Amino acid sequence: MALTPTTRTARSGAQRQRLLFLLLSGLLALALARLARDHLKGRIDLSAEGLSRFSPATQRVLAELPDLARIEAFFTRELEHAALALLRARLVEQLESLAALSDGRIDLAFADPSSDSAARLEATERYRLKPIDVDAVVGATRVSQEVFLGLVIKHRGRQEVLPLVLPESLELSVVGALRRLSRPRAPRVGLLASETFAPGLEPLRQALAARFEFTTVTGLDQGLAPPPGLDALVVAAPYELPPRAVWELERYLAQGGALLIAADRCRAVDRDLSMQAYPTGLEPWLECLGATLSGDLCWDLDSAARIQAGADRQALDYPLMLNLRGESLSPEHPLCARLPAVMLQWASPLELAAGSRFEAVLTSSARAFAVPTPDKLGFEAEAVALYSRQLIAGQTARRLPLAAAGVGPFPGPSAGPPPVRDAQGGESDAPAGPLEARPGPGRLVLIGDANWLLPLDSSGRPAPQNLALFENAIDWLSADEVLLALRARKSEPRQIRDFLAEERERRGLAGPSGAVARARGEQSASELAASEAAAQRRLLSMAATAALGLLLPAVLLLCAWRRARAPVWRRR
Repeated sequence: MALTPTTRTARSGAQRQRLLFLLLSGLLALALARLARDHLKGRIDLSAEGLSRFSPATQRVLAELPDLARIEAFFTRELEHAALALLRARLVEQLESLAALSDGRIDLAFADPSSDSAARLEATERYRLKPIDVDAVVGATRVSQEVFLGLVIKHRGRQEVLPLVLPESLELSVVGALRRLSRPRAPRVGLLASETFAPGLEPLRQALAARFEFTTVTGLDQGLAPPPGLDALVVAAPYELPPRAVWELERYLAQGGALLIAADRCRAVDRDLSMQAYPTGLEPWLECLGATLSGDLCWDLDSAARIQAGADRQALDYPLMLNLRGESLSPEHPLCARLPAVMLQWASPLELAAGSRFEAVLTSSARAFAVPTPDKLGFEAEAVALYSRQLIAGQTARRLPLAAAGVGPFPGPSAGPPPVRDAQGGESDAPAGPLEARPGPGRLVLIGDANWLLPLDSSGRPAPQNLALFENAIDWLSADEVLLALRARKSEPRQIRDFLAEERERRGLAGPSGAVARARGEQSASELAASEAAAQRRLLSMAATAALGLLLPAVLLLCAWRRARAPVWRRR
């Protein structure tokens, strides 16, 4: 049937109307998206890690902020390293999402110490932030760059400094700091340590002074109860504790106290590292609770830490110094939340009775043995290898508990207070003093090592992962449900593909000789070719990712276009 001019005009007008409708719909969607981005707090996070999907605990902390909080981000803006540039972009996005979620309770500010001298002076001198040195390959040139990725969080006249933040731990670090700063006071932690061990705890106190209020506890052996107002009591390296001190600890735990016991069963007595076993004084009480502190040491073949030993400073995997990772850290308990590792030295295994209130939170690997305390520590590689072979031939390796945590109720003392002793060894009766009762059941963390509280290298500070373990333990002991919920949230770091490393591996440039040449700044023809090939592959990968991202919108647009052009009867 032939179309009349009137029919053609009508159809042409209908097509123009449909095209105009599609155009206006697209512009309206774009405008709504911009309005939502600028004015709405809700954000959709489709990343695998869910880094911008903040937990209900975070929302609670932000809603309960009594005053305006300020977050100052000292980030290097221009980054040569591509992976770090992506990491910085993710940090900025997370911080902006957190500020948007706070409904105006967070004032967010950025500064670049790498390009602004005033910001650098403020970061380094006022807040003691230190840059990290990063090597990057730009084209065929290897460059070194100082990078700042630190935060300063301020609230109510107090502040916390975070020297380095990462996307997978930013929520815990920032919201945890806001939670602590919004409290009337910092958690109060009591320290009870032997006279020889107490001075070694000073670096721990200095490193965590901004987080906790430390107080020294004394006089338990003289009938004094732990001071009131403690959120947790730490007993470090107890050495032959008198019965009255043990009785006071037993009473404190039974009345809802929070106790962290880090106990050694041996110590070096001279510079030749001669070892002496000793009792802590806590063994009978702990055994009644269902946690026996062994007098042996853990010899772990798979968790052996690498040290420099001997006159020639050769590398040695030493099985009495442990670097616990992976399955050795309980994935379910808050004590081990977000911990990459824990460092222990000369740790004593625990024996946990069936049906007790304890669960193991740190264990050795499956290739570990309980060995007697040696008369003297030896660091000869041949002797260590020989002893390991003898253990494998004569014993069955097994996973040994090294730390345990338990929640009460725990039984109180079965008898009255023991007498106290004076300096001359005489005994006298002393009635039990008043003890502050805490709400809820008691909590106890027992670790068969005290050296993890001390500096383990020349840095003069305890290992960062051990400091994190201490913070986790105090948060768990003080039963802060908000911080526990934050620590329990798991987030795995995103693996970024390293095309240059793959090219070096494919071309045989990843060995020691290639590393030495790159360290010297030497650029061979093969290295230049690998850099160019890696750059091409990276570009192709980015193009493919962008194409896949545009594929779905293109398909939808094509379907809408075909539907707009179809006759009315066919669309029905």
